[in-house]
Amino acid sequence: MRTIFIFFLILHIVSCQSNKYNKPAPELQKAKKEIYGNTQGTTYTIILNEDLNVSKEEIDSILHSFDLELSTYVDSSFISKFNALPNGRLEYRSSNHYFENCLKQALEVYVLSKGSFDPSVMPLVDAWSFFKKDHETIPDSATIDSLRSLVGFVNGNHYTYNTEEFSYLTKITPGFRLDFNAIAQGYAVDVIYEFLKSKGGTSFYVEIGGEVRVCGHKLDETPWLLAVEEPNQTEEREAITYIELNEMSLATSGNYRKFYEKNGMKYSHTIDPHTGYPVQHTLLSATVIAENCAYADAFATMFMVMGVDKSMEFVKAHPDLNLAVYFIFNNEDNRMEVAYNKTFEKLIKK
Repeated sequence: MRTIFIFFLILHIVSCQSNKYNKPAPELQKAKKEIYGNTQGTTYTIILNEDLNVSKEEIDSILHSFDLELSTYVDSSFISKFNALPNGRLEYRSSNHYFENCLKQALEVYVLSKGSFDPSVMPLVDAWSFFKKDHETIPDSATIDSLRSLVGFVNGNHYTYNTEEFSYLTKITPGFRLDFNAIAQGYAVDVIYEFLKSKGGTSFYVEIGGEVRVCGHKLDETPWLLAVEEPNQTEEREAITYIELNEMSLATSGNYRKFYEKNGMKYSHTIDPHTGYPVQHTLLSATVIAENCAYADAFATMFMVMGVDKSMEFVKAHPDLNLAVYFIFNNEDNRMEVAYNKTFEKLIKK
């Protein structure tokens, strides 16, 4: 359930596209320093509006260390070793604590969501072949029921760890696997954000694969300006609204580009951990703005599982989370509509 890139920065790097949104082109902003690179199967962008002693090599080194703990695409990573383990204990040694911190944040969201956000859903995702080129078979109900027995992120159920000092992770159930794709990318943004803050940064932008966290303002002291993309299945990006951000994070998850069709049926890549089947509601994308990018990432995925109505109920029931949300969905007439809360409305550029 990898998050999709639905936001883009309205700066000189994309300002040439602004006219097609029927908006005046923004004044070009030249940052003092920009760093670009590749990571986690996607790209990253860092924009610095101040003279910081930060190099691309330092950023790449941090992200490499991050992957060695949390990437399922790196065979030698801690998470890959755990997933390959039949059962038993795997020792955890890390000066960065990336895996530990990510797991604990994911547990918080898992509990809050009552299981709608579940990093142990990986066996079901594999069964539905969402990340394979060929979708030759649809899993039958017996297969789904069997795989559901491997799903459940509760500490002490399929796995356990020592809570006082995180020095090992134990797999209890053979076949149990973890995948933090729905939170790790946002957490990586937080890691880079904190690194830049430690260097004395006060005005910068960090983006990895569409997950964003900003600090301070642009060079002209106005808020960072971003656009929300209208859901479509083409490479054309049409803005549906603009928002202004200061000291916040954002993430978006969606189904409109990640699905497949077989025998006249459309299968969304978002799996409901409670049922084992792809979600059937009409929510196309969920955008979440939060203080921390890991939580924005996780909540965006969680809302894609829950659908519009239940997600809105959740946001109202948890004002302490201070979430700003923006949902794009198809109504009963199959026409696109949007729903957002007052917290998000305050961020929309007038």
